[in-house]
Amino acid sequence: MSKVCENCGAELLDEAKTCHACGKEVATESALNLVPQEQSQVHAEDGQNPQVHAEGGQSPQVHTEGGQSPQFHVEGGQSSSIVTTMFCDRIERMSILKLMLYSCCTVGIYSFFWWAKLVNTVHTLVGRRTTASGGTAVFYIMITCGIYGIYLVCKLTDALNEAMDQRDIKDSRVSTILAILFPIFVLIPAVNRIIDFDYSRGVRYMSYR
Repeated sequence: MSKVCENCGAELLDEAKTCHACGKEVATESALNLVPQEQSQVHAEDGQNPQVHAEGGQSPQVHTEGGQSPQFHVEGGQSSSIVTTMFCDRIERMSILKLMLYSCCTVGIYSFFWWAKLVNTVHTLVGRRTTASGGTAVFYIMITCGIYGIYLVCKLTDALNEAMDQRDIKDSRVSTILAILFPIFVLIPAVNRIIDFDYSRGVRYMSYR
């Protein structure tokens, strides 16, 4: 089928690059097919993890095979969240004697590490973060001269009771008032109670750091 010049309407040969009547350059078929794509699609095989960068607020579409989860970064004002999950088969039980001994030997420095470990352990047991992470919580306690610690104990108490409800443990509840007055003598037994319960059932945790 003959082509037609868009400028003067003269009939052209299929292989013509310019119009013989007006001399205007004829657009080729390959040039007409160059259409910008607003969305980029990537198809990954064999379990590969593609990374897609989309600009201008566009939402990239990613197809993967092999059950892998794609990772993508979006530019142009869009927000993206990256979740890192670690698994552990057993959480170490806490010891009141070890805490007191190490704290005495380090002039109280070990107690800061213990609080950070306690917060992360409770988050792991309940399956989500209910407060700031362990290190951040210790920092807040220091800059507020211990005031944040009261709030932290209340949140940890609620989290431990929630963890017990998840496991249908009805014979042990954590008192917020007693936890504020005697935190190590209330929180540590509650944590160990849940750890022992999970260990007897072979529970595998998602670790929160």
